[in-house]
Amino acid sequence: MRRKANRLLAINDAGGIVPLVKICESGTTQGKEKATAAIWHLALDRENQVALAANGAIKPLVSMLADGTPEAKKFASKALTRMAIGNSDNQAQIAKRWQG
Repeated sequence: MRRKANRLLAINDAGGIVPLVKICESGTTQGKEKATAAIWHLALDRENQVALAANGAIKPLVSMLADGTPEAKKFASKALTRMAIGNSDNQAQIAKRWQG
């Protein structure tokens, strides 16, 4: 019951992360911005941080830092920060994408 009450985990449970990552990769400019904002919000939760990384969110978030709108850049930066704190696997993925 607690998990159902947690809207952040409910979005993950419903399969919402994969479409958000796809929009972040190849959506319209506005779609990418909105998807990046949603990912930033979902990254509040540790389980979602792992799920986001496992579903390929790091690559488009890093790309957004270079090619996104000012708002998308802000959300991508904040999402990546949330995903990196206390998670060495995510830190390594972010560093790899940032350099390459």
